[in-house]
Amino acid sequence: MKKVMVTGGTGYLGSWIVRYLLEGGYDVQLPVRDKSLKKRHKHLLEFAENSTGKLKLWFNKNILDEHAYDESMDGCICVFHSASPFLLNSKNPEEELLNPALKGTKNILDSVNRTKSITKVVLTSSVAAIYGDNVDMLEQGLDKFNESHFNTSSSLSHQPYSFSKLMAEKAAWEIAERQNKWKLLVINPGFILGPILSKSSNSESINFMKDIINGKFYLGAPQMILSCVDVRDAARAHISVFENENSLGRHIVVNKSFKMLEIMNVVKKIYGRQFKLPNKESAKWLTVLLGPIFGVSRKFVKRNVGYPVFLDNGKSKKSLGLKYTNIENTIDEMVKSILQ
Repeated sequence: MKKVMVTGGTGYLGSWIVRYLLEGGYDVQLPVRDKSLKKRHKHLLEFAENSTGKLKLWFNKNILDEHAYDESMDGCICVFHSASPFLLNSKNPEEELLNPALKGTKNILDSVNRTKSITKVVLTSSVAAIYGDNVDMLEQGLDKFNESHFNTSSSLSHQPYSFSKLMAEKAAWEIAERQNKWKLLVINPGFILGPILSKSSNSESINFMKDIINGKFYLGAPQMILSCVDVRDAARAHISVFENENSLGRHIVVNKSFKMLEIMNVVKKIYGRQFKLPNKESAKWLTVLLGPIFGVSRKFVKRNVGYPVFLDNGKSKKSLGLKYTNIENTIDEMVKSILQ
């Protein structure tokens, strides 16, 4: 049985990666930070019971500790590194975002360099490492972003989450280029939506959908465009890039770009009047004014609201054979999983 390790495997995306690996017959090693939080990994043990693959949990593993994953990585042929915090409103971005993303990636890859059996590393990055603000596309004179582009507008003070993803991916490439033992493969997913496997999963994507159905945007949807992808498609991309021997480099994994109002209209189409949903977009000046109340800076609003953004997903379709899930199915399954 082929043995692999997954970091962040109890998370929103990570849980789907673990599930598909188990269903594919892989022996999955899963480091877990806190043994007492059984609800975080209970669903994964249940998947393992009904799968051809096997799951082994390694407890008290902190990604910020050097050598923490050496033992769980031993004998693995691949590491899926998907552990990274996703917070849009952070009081201490260096401590809460940058350090876990950057130091965590360096620690994982240091362990990879010490593990003779590993031939591939699949890194979960983000389209946030490709661009920072929607206006970047206009400022750079582009009609769409592709895998050759790197975020040039984010910093620790502006879009710190995007900055953390950028710095972690850059560090990974620098480490990978200094050796020839293993191959680095990167998945750059968009804004992830879709069904949740565990109620204990926490993500800004989940909070976003909860805000929609709880009526937070009832008076008007911000004029914001999101590059979305189904969580199941993002997880399958990780498996495909690992299993395809011809895979190379970065892979934008995005279905398409949607206005926030379009997403809310899909909810309305499926669920009718069950939720208090907006009928129109809010004016940009109002979004600028109210931005801080919703946890986003006025600079963020000015550089993102009202600007289109498009990404080229051709490589993921051609190289990985991805067929993207219909947005209606994505949203319906996500809302159902929240309401359960």
